[in-house]
Amino acid sequence: MIFHINIGVVFQLEKLHLNLSHLFALECLHDINTTLDAIELPEGVIQTLVRKGYITEDKFLTTLGRTLYNTLSDPKFSSSVDIKKELKKVKPEKDSRYEEWLSHYPATATFLDYNDKKWISTRILRQNTIENEVAYLNILKEGIYTHQDLCNTLEFQKDMIIEDSMRSGENKMTYFQGTTPYLNQKTYEKQIETMKLLKWIPRDQRISKTNKTVNSAELF
Repeated sequence: MIFHINIGVVFQLEKLHLNLSHLFALECLHDINTTLDAIELPEGVIQTLVRKGYITEDKFLTTLGRTLYNTLSDPKFSSSVDIKKELKKVKPEKDSRYEEWLSHYPATATFLDYNDKKWISTRILRQNTIENEVAYLNILKEGIYTHQDLCNTLEFQKDMIIEDSMRSGENKMTYFQGTTPYLNQKTYEKQIETMKLLKWIPRDQRISKTNKTVNSAELF
């Protein structure tokens, strides 16, 4: 360690459910001349730092990790500092995956069906907030569902809703959850399971496959 460790630093680490091994890893990454591959650390230490957002999956310090390290290594650091409160001030780094996923989310309950009929609704569905961004990135960090799973399931849901609306004559998109409850209540979990169970493929691919079949039949 390049800075003096006192009981206050250890106490603050414990509040974050971290220990000196985690701090050592952050110090190595802070030093541009050192990589984690050059030292031996339990894989669990690295995974914890990734999961909590202190380092990226390719082992680079995030803004949050850099802030934590700089705060604890500051000679003027006081154990009375509320480290959790300080870290909450750090805005999460922009991740294009969140923005891409959000682009798949219906902005409102207004949509154009497959017969080019426009269904009108004033209900707003898409909510772009810092909290939603953090929630989405945390889902990815858990490693259970991929970014593609989450994007595809939104397209799956919209496809099913449009077809159901056309059959019933009722705008079913008005029942679609807003972004915040969708993430917090983990609605995507059941939808992903259903999508995979039905072996759903995007509509444009279904149409393309049908056209190829028709074209092949015309040869005989």
